Amino acid sequence: MQACRELDVSVISFGPLFEGLLTGKHDNDTPSPLLVRLHWASKRLGSLDSLCSLMKDIASGHSASQSQVALNWLISKGTLPIPGVKSEKQAADNAATMRWELNGDKVEALDTATARYLG
Repeated sequence: MQACRELDVSVISFGPLFEGLLTGKHDNDTPSPLLVRLHWASKRLGSLDSLCSLMKDIASGHSASQSQVALNWLISKGTLPIPGVKSEKQAADNAATMRWELNGDKVEALDTATARYLG
């Protein structure tokens, strides 16, 4: 990221919603079909519980979706997220991300919660 900033190059976040796992749509009872096919859904879903819970709490405080929280966090990091959409509703929800932004405390909480996934 630092090198990109120095070179004035945008960083594109591909797959920012982690195959739908960060949307709140999937959980242990309704895993993502893609991840089921890859045989690692239950392991990954279990490890995302605390992150998804935090995202849900943040979303409720903004009358937003978990997807918007994820996208807003990536924007706060200086990236350009490119989420996939399958419906007009998803496109509208993603676009609504631009109507609000995360404050420093929420960004810090998400930084802490995501640190274990980012190495």
